Amino acid sequence: MWHLTKVERFHLYRDADSHPLYATLCARHPDGRKEFRWMCFGRLKSGEAPRWHYKAPPEPRPLYGLHELALRPSAPVLVVEGEQTAETLHLDPDFPYVAVTSPGGAANPHKADWSPLMGCNVTIWPDNDPPGLDYAERVKCLCWKAGALSVAVVNVEGLPTKWDLADSLSAPEFQKGLEVTP
Repeated sequence: MWHLTKVERFHLYRDADSHPLYATLCARHPDGRKEFRWMCFGRLKSGEAPRWHYKAPPEPRPLYGLHELALRPSAPVLVVEGEQTAETLHLDPDFPYVAVTSPGGAANPHKADWSPLMGCNVTIWPDNDPPGLDYAERVKCLCWKAGALSVAVVNVEGLPTKWDLADSLSAPEFQKGLEVTP
């Protein structure tokens, strides 16, 4: 039951003008299980004031980080797995990439709208686990289909299993990771 959980993370998806579109919440049950929920901002009924509703956004769903992409449209794009990783990267004003991710986890990149990456140079940094590597290959195809100028995947061999970019952002690891596989 949702009301018996503790919300650990809240990630707000914004449009290019930074207006709220929807949010994802991650909660933990007392037994340790994680649960994810969607919240959409808007009206469910005509005449109703806009407010937040527990409701999944329609597909295709906007990417997380669109507002950052709008601020730096010529910057290279780094696709990561998960809002927490993208958000961590957004906090670094010197980070050379615009970090984006798709909603719904590694299993659902096909439910996202990748069209904002048309004309972009895209690098994909997967988590170092089978779902992450599969996600990277699927996103690579979706980015090409969306019209990206270039698409490369970071080689995560040699990093610990299940390693995630948000786990450690030290410069040597980041530079080592940017040895990409086209």
